[in-house]
Amino acid sequence: MCVGAIHWSGITRLVCGATRDDAQRIGFDEGPVFPASYTYLRNRGVEISRGLQRAEATAVIQDYFGSSRAQARAALGREFPHSTLSICGVGS
Repeated sequence: MCVGAIHWSGITRLVCGATRDDAQRIGFDEGPVFPASYTYLRNRGVEISRGLQRAEATAVIQDYFGSSRAQARAALGREFPHSTLSICGVGS
């Protein structure tokens, strides 16, 4: 979904701060991301930059992850598995 959304949005530059490993350590599992996905975007004119402000980007995901889970628990009074939360655009 993210690859399609990036392509159809018309953006020309994708900046990835945190890595896939960073996100997985926090608890996000975005599913499979293939090298062909990045090739697809590059072939359609999307410039991809990775690792920019990695520590700061990882902190944003950590904050989002913690607050989203806390809000969900408060709203429904129960714990959610990690798979119920998703974030788009985390670079490998």
